[in-house]
Amino acid sequence: MVTVSGSVAVVTGASSGIGRAIARELAAAGATVIGVARRESRLAELADELRRSAPASGYVVCDVSDTDAFARALADLERDHRRIDILVNNAAISEPAGEGPERPWLADQVERWPIERLIEYANDARLHSEADLDKIAASTGK
Repeated sequence: MVTVSGSVAVVTGASSGIGRAIARELAAAGATVIGVARRESRLAELADELRRSAPASGYVVCDVSDTDAFARALADLERDHRRIDILVNNAAISEPAGEGPERPWLADQVERWPIERLIEYANDARLHSEADLDKIAASTGK
């Protein structure tokens, strides 16, 4: 079972939508949350909000489709916070125009991700109750 309070959580796609809502919920539950996304102004606004609940929270501007940059960002976060307890890998990666349904570029990128070091709790139903998930979905308007 995951203990959220006192954990270090990294949430990708944190600048809006479900990622933003999950980041807020984790901070409210006592986790230090690091938001990762491309839009710095939205991340800075979110970080200010998160710090009210979890003072060590922050953000990193990173496009997760750049796997080398993402791997460096995770390594830096792990070094700075001494660990990553929770990874919510929420960011979407758009398919480039003209690549078609087979997406060979994506398979190549996934093989390069440091999967052995990532603990993914995004699909772990124990992290949130059904009511929490409904609240998160409602707050995003989806």
